[in-house]
Amino acid sequence: MRPAFLGVAFLPLALAARPGEVVVLPFVGLPPGEVEVASELPLLLPPGPSGEGPLLVVVEVPREASPGTYRVCLRPKGGKEVCQGVEVEAVGDLEVRLPREVHGGSLRLLLRNRGNVPERVHLAQAEGSEVGVSPTGLTLAPGEEREVELPLSGYGLLRLALSHGKGRALYRVRVLPQGGGPLPYTLQGRVEGTYGEGAPGLRLSLEGPLSREVGVAFLGGTDALRLALRTGPWRGRLSLLPGLEGEVGYREGPHALSLAYPWALEWTYAPREVYRLRLSPEALALGYGDGTLALGLTLPWNRPEGLSLRLERYGDPYLHARYEGGLYGGFAWGGWRGEVGYGPQGPSLRLGHTGALHGLTYALEGRYWGGPGLGLALGYPLSPFLLSLRGALLPQASLALGLGYREGPFQGALSLGPGRLSALLEWREAPYALRLEGRYDGALRLALAGSYAFRLPVPEPVTLALGGYETAPVEGWVEVLGRPVAGARVVGKEGWGTTDGEGRFRLHVAREGEVLRIDPPPGLLALPGEVRVRPGEGPYRVALTPAGAARLLCEGPGRGAYLLGPVGLFLACGNRAVVPPGTYRVEPVAPKGYRAEGVSLELPPLAEEKLTLTFAPIPEERLLEARPLRVDWPPGLAPGEVGEVLVRDVAEAELQGLPLLRREKGEEGVRLLFQVPWEAQGSLALLVRADGKEARRLVPLDPTRPLLRVEVSPPRAPVGGEVEVRLFARFPAEGAGVYLEGERLLPLSPSGEGPPWTFVGKLPVTEEVAARATPLGNLRALGLEVRAWQGEREVRRAFRLLIGL
Repeated sequence: MRPAFLGVAFLPLALAARPGEVVVLPFVGLPPGEVEVASELPLLLPPGPSGEGPLLVVVEVPREASPGTYRVCLRPKGGKEVCQGVEVEAVGDLEVRLPREVHGGSLRLLLRNRGNVPERVHLAQAEGSEVGVSPTGLTLAPGEEREVELPLSGYGLLRLALSHGKGRALYRVRVLPQGGGPLPYTLQGRVEGTYGEGAPGLRLSLEGPLSREVGVAFLGGTDALRLALRTGPWRGRLSLLPGLEGEVGYREGPHALSLAYPWALEWTYAPREVYRLRLSPEALALGYGDGTLALGLTLPWNRPEGLSLRLERYGDPYLHARYEGGLYGGFAWGGWRGEVGYGPQGPSLRLGHTGALHGLTYALEGRYWGGPGLGLALGYPLSPFLLSLRGALLPQASLALGLGYREGPFQGALSLGPGRLSALLEWREAPYALRLEGRYDGALRLALAGSYAFRLPVPEPVTLALGGYETAPVEGWVEVLGRPVAGARVVGKEGWGTTDGEGRFRLHVAREGEVLRIDPPPGLLALPGEVRVRPGEGPYRVALTPAGAARLLCEGPGRGAYLLGPVGLFLACGNRAVVPPGTYRVEPVAPKGYRAEGVSLELPPLAEEKLTLTFAPIPEERLLEARPLRVDWPPGLAPGEVGEVLVRDVAEAELQGLPLLRREKGEEGVRLLFQVPWEAQGSLALLVRADGKEARRLVPLDPTRPLLRVEVSPPRAPVGGEVEVRLFARFPAEGAGVYLEGERLLPLSPSGEGPPWTFVGKLPVTEEVAARATPLGNLRALGLEVRAWQGEREVRRAFRLLIGL
């Protein structure tokens, strides 16, 4: 909202407003009495009778109001009509919503014009896009929302350019094959040609990976011939035109070393910060950076006076100090930037500011270097045009006028200054680009340039021969009760697939291995499963756990019932639950004054059973209220964890529906230990009975709750030393071990009776083991993993061992 008093000083002028704003209009000089209002904008506060002082009228500018001037008029009785105008600004506001990842050959995106002017939108692929898209143009009316589907060609990273009245935006979308699989490696290529001043030029470039180990880059043409190759940690490049240059480099971990011609040796060390040293016959250069600070020093051998030193601090504000024959310091903060210094030419000063005011962008710069100077640049958008003014006011005045144009793939520019004229016309519609430039400063000069970008897929035999893809295939089959499962969905990190008629699947996974999730097909009563896979191993056999379905029907005002068996859950009336097969105790949940008899339900695998409970009123007989049981329940558990229930002040107690691991009697009461089923999800229903009474509790299950805890003593060990690894399990583990990259280093021995179940072992830190650690400052860190298992269930937890001197 703009202040009302501004309208008093400028009554003849229309007040500027944006859609959605509230405007206060003051009217002065009206005769006393009633007034009539005629407004083209909705009134929020109509005026009362006029009297002494200004009469205020409050109007609202609708969000869909078109640009233009809207009149608000007051007519006193027997007086002359007085009007004011509200100038509604043109506001462009385009909302774009699209996914970051799609599977298949099309992309759906949602466009919504939230402004009050039509938006002309153009969609096309940007340079460097690995996926092709047909250019599309459309116009959105104010308030219009439209879903656009773009056909795609190829897979990989789509770089989508969206142009509209406000400018140009770039979006990145990852396009994956339907059903997964490795993305073929592609070489990005470009053919460029120029014609104008000098001899015509032609260039061809190719760049990209051939496999996960090998990459290549080539540039050849009339003025350049270069070749670069990467294989594993080695890198090399050779340039024959315009001059002979070359470089060979090696990178291992945080270290990188390169040797170049003309002769130069460079070493980089980047554990987190970056340290750089470059040595050549001309100079020694040192550098340091950590993301917020950067320091550079260059010492020429033959010119000690040419010493240069630069210190930079990134962020807001940006600060820098440098010594290059003189001492200089500068800053950049908000729209301000400046530098002050003193060098061989004397003192120097530069101060500038950039910003925007009511759509007008400006840049001002004042400087002093042997004399004063003052520069100015202005820009004002009139979509799709841009007007600009650029020039200097000191030491002598010189101005240049400019006109820019941008609409979809077209853009142009025209600049007129003292004694010169320049023009530019460019058309860019990936994969093509064409540019025409002209300049006249006493003589006419023209230059024409064009380019065509293309992608060259690398044949699969070439990739496999040079090291293969980042992912590798694994195979297996899915079954339930010994029968193959067709149509099961197998999901990994990078893709998914389905099993064929024989239950077989083939999926590409990360080379270090990952966990696949198997979802049964619709209509099959089975529980989802998981399997950890690794390329080079298998094929894997995944046996889904068969399930049964229970549908609960109720007669009367019942809420539902607890199912207590292999898992515990609450099932509302009329709902269906898919649970492991077995025998379940059904405990009805009735409202006050009603009851239903609990029953036993036998749920066979791969079958659905219907159960009907009848809720009837309780006969009106007063029963003495029994004292409730005092029970300490666990606050939360994880699937597979051993839980504990303490029933206080009783001699005997029973836990219904779950197998009991141990019963302990003491002075406090009876302690019941049980294990949560591994397949349990959501919540676990617990039912305790003692002394003819019962108590229930629904305990939440947290699958992220850790089941293993590791203690290493000492936490840092020297090479040749020994550490004690102690593992604590929250479930009755049958065995445990320590692993390094899938290889078992040390079996752990059980120690004592749980809970928790404890395993202990001594791990020798040999030279061979220490060599597999990664640098961590002055130490090395060894990434280890402990595994503990119960039957076919295996639980893992990673930990780190520090290795010092």
